[in-house]
Formats: sequence, C-alpha cells, structure tokens
Amino acid sequence: MSPGSRWASDPPLGGYVVDATDWQTVFWLHIPAVALTLAGLALIPESRDARTRSLDIPGAVFGTVALTALVLGIIEGGEAGWTSTVVLGSFMASAVAAIAFVVTERRTENPMLPLHFFKQRQFTAAVVIIGLVFFSVAVTFFFLTQFYQFVQGRTAFEAGVLGIPVAIAMGVGAPLSGVFVKRLGARVLVVTAMTSCAVGLSMLSFIDADTSTLQIVATMCFFGLAGGLGLVPLTDLVMSSVPGHEAGVASAVNDVCRELGAALGIAVIGSIVSGAYRSSVEDGLGGNMPAEVVHGAGEGLGVANALAGSLPPELSDRVLQVANAGFVDAIGIGFMISAVLLLVPIVAAALFLPGRAAPAEATGDLQPAGALPAAEEALAA
Repeated sequence: MSPGSRWASDPPLGGYVVDATDWQTVFWLHIPAVALTLAGLALIPESRDARTRSLDIPGAVFGTVALTALVLGIIEGGEAGWTSTVVLGSFMASAVAAIAFVVTERRTENPMLPLHFFKQRQFTAAVVIIGLVFFSVAVTFFFLTQFYQFVQGRTAFEAGVLGIPVAIAMGVGAPLSGVFVKRLGARVLVVTAMTSCAVGLSMLSFIDADTSTLQIVATMCFFGLAGGLGLVPLTDLVMSSVPGHEAGVASAVNDVCRELGAALGIAVIGSIVSGAYRSSVEDGLGGNMPAEVVHGAGEGLGVANALAGSLPPELSDRVLQVANAGFVDAIGIGFMISAVLLLVPIVAAALFLPGRAAPAEATGDLQPAGALPAAEEALAA
C-alpha cells in the first residue's frame, strides 16, 4: 500500500474503531499489523548487503536517548515550566547523549549514521529543509482533528474522512512534481510549493466554529497538492546525493528528519497553542467558576468537554462556549506561527538547493538529480 493510500485509509479506519469501541482499542490494532508483517517476511525474498556490517548498538542507544529526552523536555516545558528540574534535566541529558552519539559515529567502523553524508551540500540542505517543513506543518492535522470533533461536534470517523481529500491531493501532486522539476528545477519548485503551503496555513488561521467544511477541505486540498509537489524533489535530492549502496541509510535519514521535525513541531507549536488556550480559558472563566473547573477546562479542549458533561446546564454551556472560543483563537495563532516558520525552509531552499541543470555532488553509483525514483516515499509520515 502506498503512503498516499495509507494517509487516506488510516484516519477513517482509526476513527471508526474509536467510535465503535474506545480510543485504547486503536493501540491493539498494531498486533495484527505486526503479525502480518512477520508473516510477510517468510514469503518475500530477502535482499542482503554483500558487505559484512555489525550493528551500531551504542549509536542507536545514544541517538534514541538524545531524541527522546529532547522531545520530553519540550513537551513538559509548557506544563512544568521551562526552568523546572524535569525540563532542564531532559535537555541536559539530550545534549550529553547527542555529543556521545556524534563521538560514537565518528569512531565506529560501521556507523548507523555516516556523518560524511553531511559533507554533501545537496544532501544536508535537503534533509534539513525536510525537517523544517515537517516541523512547521505537521501540527496542522493535530489541530484540525480536534477542531472537527470538539468544536464542530463530529465523530472521530467523520474527522478521519475529512482527511481523505488532502491525501488525494498529495497523491496528485507527487507524480506531477516529476514533470515540473524537469522544467523548473528543484529550487524553484520547492520554493513555490512551500510558499503555497504557507499561504494555505495563513488561510486556516482565520477559521472559526462556523467556517464551512467545504472551505476548510478546499484549503487543505490546496495545501496537500503543494506538499506533494514540494516534498518529492527534496527526497530525490537526498537519495541522489549518496552512492547507491548507501541508499538504505539515506532513506532512513530522510525518514528520521521527517519524524523528528514533526515530533518537535507538534511539541513546540502545540505547547504555545496550549498556553494560549489555557490563558484564554482562565480569563474567560476566572471569577465566575470554581477554581477546579477553571483549572480542568484549561487542561485541554477534550477535558473541558468531558468536564462540561458533569456540570449543570447553565455552567456547562458557559464552559463549552469559552473553551471552544479559546481553542479556535489558539489554533489560529498556531496556524499563523506555522506559516511564518515555513519562511525558514523557503529561504534555505532558495539559497542552497540546486537549479534545473545542477548535477548531484556525490560521486560513485548515483542517480541523476532530476530523476524521481523515490516519489511516493516522500509522502510517508
């Protein structure tokens, strides 16, 4: 199943399961998925690297600790405070583990991340831009899922179905990028596509509880089409910058940059939005509601909805009104922050990506920079 089809099928399937059972059941779905994967390993012929390579266990441990501690510190910063022991300890642990990771990768014979890749300007520029793009835009889907369900009162399945058009738009944009990159070059195409994404995010910053579904879906389709056009050439630049026998490692770096960028973006922008929402709820309910109600409603829109169900009707309506308004205002700030942050990868693309005729910088068994063999891979989240 292609990444585009997964984006179209997974949210509705997950939403249906949540509506039919409860949210915990979604995690049990991984068991049959893993079982099918293991069964497939017995049927699909295995390809092996002819070279003998040992596992870089120290590198894997240090890298995992560095990333986990960094994300934990960012997430906890909005709740515990940026100077709290937990947050400062997490950042310190992340820094120490990151230094240990770099030292390990420089000294080991078979590193999980060959640092010499980053000597290639094309490779470094592409992976950094991919990370920055996902940092800026991944939180969009996180916000809209809550908006559809809590503010507009839709079911989880309906919220998932509304994500299908953007997946289709990305699926349309991906193959078209091959045509445009040959005519315009990676630099022009990526800058144009990411600028279009920024415009789409700016449009989303003006939504409110009464914004029509058609308007939101149309904006997201515009956003998805631009994303499909812009992400594919970036992945192609990553893959064409390394020797063919290192393609697997390059693909892994590409995936990690996307996932790390998304995780950090959700943590950072989500923390800002959470703070704005909490402040709005406290201002709207403070003095008129018991302190425990104000505190509970400020924890999140989902908590506010659950809390409202246990209150008398007059108090419940007030809590929902203030919470919904605060959430819409807060995600509007989040969308605008995302749009502004996209300026960073846009400028980076304009400065560092190759033009139409630029060759790949790496030597050895390379693919042409204009080819798009990894088109659909760029759409994997």
